Amino acid sequence: MSKTIKIIIIIISILIAATITSLAIYFVFFSDETKTSQQNFKQNLNIIDPDTDTNSEAQSQFITPIQNFTTNQTKKTFGQFITAQNSPVQPERFYGFHTGVDIEINSDQINQDVPVLAVEDSEVVYLGFVAGYGGVIILQGQIDNQPATFLYGHIKLSSVSLSVGDQVARGQQIAVLGNEYSDETDGERKHLHFAIHKGSSIELRGYVSNQSELDSWYNPNEIIK
Repeated sequence: MSKTIKIIIIIISILIAATITSLAIYFVFFSDETKTSQQNFKQNLNIIDPDTDTNSEAQSQFITPIQNFTTNQTKKTFGQFITAQNSPVQPERFYGFHTGVDIEINSDQINQDVPVLAVEDSEVVYLGFVAGYGGVIILQGQIDNQPATFLYGHIKLSSVSLSVGDQVARGQQIAVLGNEYSDETDGERKHLHFAIHKGSSIELRGYVSNQSELDSWYNPNEIIK
């Protein structure tokens, strides 16, 4: 093989290697740039990306309504029978079987805005002050193709920019928690009461007198996983 041919082969090899390297750099940059743009778009809508939310599974229909949804259920759980004597919250003003779950905050969140999220694509069907809760927002969605409502209690109503009839996206911030022992929580501690009621009717009760009545609610821990 002549010296000239060898030089040509070397030049061609260098050009091919440079081209492959350039293409690899381009695809890596383009992929990262596209992903960043998609995340920025979701953030502008106050939507939490399930891929970056450590409190939910990306493939789940539902997202957790608040940070530390499972670990911070330390006081009142679904179906728990509450009396003034046995309640983990003292003094206690309520009585009956708890229709939802209470998610407590961490001590460093007392003076922070704690976001509350839509658990799925849904519609705002109720928004207002309710005795025992303070601020309440209710969303209507579906579970297994059947209507269901999601109640969020003890929220700061002034943080809500939505109206009844508005559509919300899964993971969208819908409110922040109300301040503790204020009108925003109707004098209660700062926490989220979250309940899921079967059907499309507006159900505000946080407690029921008979255990059999709990059949009208879902256990949130069996839905939000």
